[in-house]
This record gives sequence, C-alpha cells and structure tokens, in this order.
Amino acid sequence: MPRIETTPLHDNLRLLQRAHKVLAFLIQFYVHSHPPSSGKMEMIVPSCIAVPIVEVSRILGIAPVLTFADTVLWNAEPADPALPLSPSNVHFIHTFSGTNTEHEFYVSSMKAEVRGVEMLRIVDDYVHLPDANDVLSLPKTSRDLTRLAAVIQDLTDVIGDIKNHVDPHSFYWEVRHWYK
Repeated sequence: MPRIETTPLHDNLRLLQRAHKVLAFLIQFYVHSHPPSSGKMEMIVPSCIAVPIVEVSRILGIAPVLTFADTVLWNAEPADPALPLSPSNVHFIHTFSGTNTEHEFYVSSMKAEVRGVEMLRIVDDYVHLPDANDVLSLPKTSRDLTRLAAVIQDLTDVIGDIKNHVDPHSFYWEVRHWYK
C-alpha cells in the first residue's frame, strides 16, 4: 500500500487526533491478527502505517501506539445526537471485539475520566492560591478538601462498579488480547 501523506492534517487538531486513532487501531489489528511467527518476537509494521503514525504522534506529542485517548476520548460520540455526550449516551465508533464488555470497559474509563477532571481542577485551584496559609484561604481549602474526598469516593465507586458491567470471562478472552 502507498504511504499516507499527513501534511494536509498538520494544522487541524481534530484531523490529527482522528488520524492517530485510525492508524493506532490499524496497527493493533495488524499486529494481533498476524499469524504467529516461528519463534521470532519481532513484528515489523509496514511503513505505510508506521511512518504516518510517527509523524502524527510527533505533532500531537504522544506515543505512536494505541492510547486511552484513541480508544475512549477521541472515539466517543453521542448515541443520540440530540442529547449531550455522557456515559449513558455514548457510542464508541471503533471497537476491537464489538462486545458489550468492551463498550462497558470504555464507559467505565470515561466515567473515571470525567470525575478525574474535577479532581485536577481542585488541586489546580489549591496550587494557584495566592497564599494557602492566609486566613481567608482556609475555608476554601476546607471546602475543596471535602469536594476532593467526594471525588475520590466517586472514583472508588466507578472502579468498584466495573465488575458489575464488564464480564471478566468476555474481557479476558475477547477484549484483553487486543491490548497486549
């Protein structure tokens, strides 16, 4: 196959993200669908895929491998376009197995990401306080620590709830091998 030219994408973040996602999925499919070689552990990805993903990855500042952004963040769209994107209204454009287990694994990751953003905002607010030792900052810090504890509990619940939505047998035999 001819090598894909990435230059037209360089000024468009969304196109670069889409290119990375598609190329990363293609590499995963190629590597994990290739028949096992006779004892060789080396896998050579064809340059028609390898060169473009390296180019795109350099511009995005991420690794030229399948990432969380590829599988969840850049891969999600509203199931019902009339409603906002949310864990209960999400369709993942590309999957490896097409199973509900894979979908729910991505949804769980999405839920953790959404709550994690609030955690980062709380920490960032604290770091950027003019004077954390100031008497006026103490009530804000106290409220933020209470919010942070709630976010940590929510994340604990999201992680604990995975077992209720992600079938371990299906994940192990149908999904997991795509990520090795």
